[in-house]
Amino acid sequence: HQTLERDENSRGLSFDSYLIMPVQRIPRYVLLLQDLLNNTVKEHLDYENINGALGRVKDFANYINVSKRQTENLEKLRAIQERLTSDAED
Repeated sequence: HQTLERDENSRGLSFDSYLIMPVQRIPRYVLLLQDLLNNTVKEHLDYENINGALGRVKDFANYINVSKRQTENLEKLRAIQERLTSDAED
C-alpha cells in the first residue's frame, strides 16, 4: 500500500481510496440520470429507458447503503464480542 501512495501516478491516494471510488460514483450517476430525465420530454423515445435506468441505479445505491450498514453493524457486534471475551478472560 505504501508503494502506491508514493507513486507519482497515484496522486497520493491509497489503495483503499481507489477501491472506494466506483462506489462513490453511484450517487453521481443517480444525479446525472435524474437531471437527464428532468430535461427529457416524456414523449421522447428514450424517456422510459432513462427512467428505468434511474430506478435500477437508485435500487443499486440503496442495496449498497443497506449492505454498508449491515457490515458496520457486524463490525460493532464483533467489537462487543471481543470486549466481552477479553473481560471474561481477565
